[in-house]
Parts: sequence; C-alpha cells; structure tokens
Amino acid sequence: MSYFRRLLILGGLLIATTIMSFALKAEYRFEKCNGSATLENHASSELNGSLSGDANISLGDGKIINALMLSGDGMMTVEHSAELDLVENLTIAFWVKPSEIKKQALVTKGLGTGTDRKYASNAEYFIKMNESGQLVYRHNFVKDCSVIAYSDQNLSAGEWTHVVFTRDNCTKTMRFYINGVPSSEYTYTSDPESSNSEKLIFGHCDGCVNPDNFSGKLDEIKIYNIALTESDITTMYDNESNGIHNTGECHPAPLAVNDSADLPFAGTTTVNILANDRANDSAICCVDASTVMIRTNPVDSNLSDDNRTLIVTGEGTWSVENSGAIKFVSESSFVGNPSDINYTVSDSCGNLSNDAIVSLTRVAPTPSPTPTPSPTPSPSPTPSPTPTIDNNFTIGDFVWYDIDKDGIQDSGEQGVANVTVVLFDTNENVVERTRTNVNGIYQFSSISEGSYTIGFSNLPENYIFTSANMGSSDAKDSDVDSSGRTAEFTVGNVENDLIYDAGIISTIDDNITIHPSIDDNTTGVTEDDCKCNNYKSTISSINIIGWATILLLISLLGVLFLREEEVYLNIK
Repeated sequence: MSYFRRLLILGGLLIATTIMSFALKAEYRFEKCNGSATLENHASSELNGSLSGDANISLGDGKIINALMLSGDGMMTVEHSAELDLVENLTIAFWVKPSEIKKQALVTKGLGTGTDRKYASNAEYFIKMNESGQLVYRHNFVKDCSVIAYSDQNLSAGEWTHVVFTRDNCTKTMRFYINGVPSSEYTYTSDPESSNSEKLIFGHCDGCVNPDNFSGKLDEIKIYNIALTESDITTMYDNESNGIHNTGECHPAPLAVNDSADLPFAGTTTVNILANDRANDSAICCVDASTVMIRTNPVDSNLSDDNRTLIVTGEGTWSVENSGAIKFVSESSFVGNPSDINYTVSDSCGNLSNDAIVSLTRVAPTPSPTPTPSPTPSPSPTPSPTPTIDNNFTIGDFVWYDIDKDGIQDSGEQGVANVTVVLFDTNENVVERTRTNVNGIYQFSSISEGSYTIGFSNLPENYIFTSANMGSSDAKDSDVDSSGRTAEFTVGNVENDLIYDAGIISTIDDNITIHPSIDDNTTGVTEDDCKCNNYKSTISSINIIGWATILLLISLLGVLFLREEEVYLNIK
C-alpha cells in the first residue's frame, strides 16, 4: 500500500496549497517586479495601501528589496473591506525592524469608540509592542479580558525579526511565532466581533493614547483567513530569510524597443521587430512571437479584434506575421511616409511589454539615366571594384543600479535614466551621442564596421561605476572601467550587438527613499508596471469553487484507494 500512501501525501499537499492560495487576503511587498516602489496588494487587485504623515517606501533597504518606513505620525492604511473583517481564523505575518524599543502600535483593526478606542481595548484584532519589546495581541478585550497573548521573546532595535500571529477560533488558541519558531500559546473563550466599518492600519493606533506610533520598518506583510501551521510558518521564514518571496517570485516584463526602417517606393516592407526586443528574465521567460499585437488605432482606421491587422484609410495595411514580424503594404495611390504605429509583445511567462513604435520612411526611386551615344572606347584594364562598407549594425544596451554591488544584473535592479552615452572611434573622434531612456536602455543604429569604444557620464549624484566583467555572461555584466569607458571592441560580427552595459553603485548610504503623493497614493515612481507570475487570491474565501476543488481531489484519491483494495483482494 506504499503507492497509495504516496498518492495520499501528494493529494494532501495539493489540498494544502489550494487552501492557502484562497486564504491569502492581503500581501504587501512594497516592490514591483522591476524593484520600483508600490503599495499594491500583491494578493489581489483590491485592498491597496495608502500612506500619510511621515511615511515612505525605502528602496533596496527591506528584508526583501523595499520596505515601509514609518516615523512620527506616519502610517499605512487600507480602506475597510469585508475581506479583512476576520472574526474566525486569522494569521498575521510580517518582518519588523524597530528604530527604538517603546510602546508602539503595529497592526490595528476596528478599535471601537469612546474609552474603548482610547486604550485600544475593544479592537477586532490588534498587535502592539510594549516597553520591553515584547509583542502583545488582543481582541474585544472589554468583553473578555482573557483575550490577550504575549510573545516570550522581545524585539531588538535595529534588527529584522519575523513575526507571525495565528488565531484558531475552532480551538480558541492564539500563538506567536518568532523567526519561524513557536514562541507562546494562549487560549480564550469569546469569539471576535467585527467592526464592519473600520480601516486596517499599520504603525498607528488612530485615536489611542497608548501606545505611540511605530518608528521603524515593516516588510512582507501578509494576512490570511486561516491559522497557518507551524510547518507553513517555518517554510515562510526560511524562504524570506534567503530573499525569496514565500508566495512566489515574479518576472520583470519584457522590453520592446522602437524600430525604424526604409519603405521601398513600391510600398511593401516587413520589419523584424523582435530582433531587438528581449525578455528581462531570459533564463526562465522568452519573447513569444505569437503575442505581438498592434496597439495603435488612429482616426479613419480599422483594427481587427485580435489586434493583428490595422487598415489605415488612405495609407495602407499593417499586419503581424506568424514570425512576429510586422508587414506594411501601401495603397497604390499613397506615396508618403505612413503614420507610426505602436505594438506590444508578451513573454512566455505571460508578462506584457511596454508600447514600442514602428516608423517607416519612404525611399524615393532612383531615376534611370537616358543613355548618351558615345564612340566605342579603346579597351582598358578593368578597375578593381570599390568594396562596399556595411553600415547597418546596431550596438548598445543597458545602464542599471547595481543594488547588491556584485557587478551583475539581477532581477529587480532597475535601469538608470538620462545617462550620457558617447560612441568614439579609434582616433577618439565622437561618432554619435545619446542618452539612456527611462528604462536605462540606449542604442546606436546604422553603425559601420570598425573598432570603437563607448563612454558613459552624467551619473546620478554620489554614484560611481561598479566592478567590470563579473560573472560568466557578457549580457549581464558591466563592461566599463572606473572612468566609465569600455575596452575597444569591433563591430561587424553580428547585426545587433546589445551587450555593452554599465552598472552603477552608491558611494554613500544605500537607503534611497521615495516620498509618496498624498493626492493619488502613489510613490512618485514612474517605472512601467509589470504583470507578475505571482501568488494571487481571486476568490473571496474558500467558497464553492474551492470546496469543489478539494472534494474532487479527495474523490480521486478515494477511487485510487478502492482500486488498490480490489487488486489486493483479487490477488489474495
């Protein structure tokens, strides 16, 4: 029966994973896939956070990438939702790094009114730190003063600590876990009661006189409507201690790069737009040619439902080929330059790129000269043909913030905008000059064969270049010395030579902050968003779909068990 037992274990794991995915109601990582700041709920498209007072997101200074930084009157709030009115089972998990040890509010929900609110004594759920750094939980304390739990360990100022609180309303048990290990256990008798109206607040006890507001950093906040097991919590701690998001990693969106090409006077051309596009996590994801879509839909045009054919009245027809290339066929009466179009492409992980532009320039026909009769010349030696110089090469690539200072482009390290990039020939003459775009990308197009160097300048204040030629991948390392120059290289071997990168590192404290906008609850970061292959909960609870999934798994296991028994009895 060992085969059946293995199936039973596998089924149990599948059921546990299903339940946990439905149960995660809110998750705040404070970074998008590209490392930029965000207050979005990673578990769903709702319940996003907003900041007020002295609050900001600290870039590159969290337990995993970014962190929420609070001091003074700073707080993060989440608008009321029935999803967070958790009066049955509950898990609250977070990393905390207090600036000082004193009475401080960490998590508050539904404080009540009057004297109850003043002392936070009738909360729906409430976690604070006391004068010694000990953690305290309570709910509806006025109704039942036995509803209180303490951690056996104390927090330390300036140190990251992983905290998990669980409440199992079936067994009336409350537990604290510190750094993945059980810390304390308490019981209670009275069920929690919902406020049905109040916000969820981090770092502040709105209307309280005791405790004070929190001062320090929070990261990787998660709220579940189940009580996680000790095994779940240990796994969470182990993953996040090693910089791995417990609920699944995400992959940066692919980068689509603008394209320009000549349009023959005859009016038909095909542009290989994917030649310079790339997936930003190429070890796992790749650009998918079948996902190219035309996004432009100007006046007097007709875009097909699948976004792969665009007819522009008076100009011509754009279409996406099976290879992902984009073809343009001009109307016979149109002899000008067609209007630019935009396109996007997705990668094999399902992430959508930015919009990129395709621009065509009509090439005038070369008139055929009328031959002039002339005397037959005396024979003369045939001159050697003049060799043609190929000037259709593209070079360039990427300038990035090397947050961990390892000289290698890592997932989540974002590009540096507005860096000056100059292409020099072997005589130190300037061939071309450009700047990096908002994503840190630069390119030099239509470059002739020959030897060149590239120089980078105009770095952000207090930044220098990182170590060069680290690791084994030319596409992922930094290629410049401390002065910002590459070694001499030769153009002519490949058409698109996109491997000349430059990483930069801070010469001062790495604690970079982005201050929020009070009006729109954003952080002032304008990096392109990305869709993540993340761990989302799109079902409000373990509803009929969740139970159907679980029952289906149990039924399959039951059929296997009965079949195993039948075989066993027949043999016997």
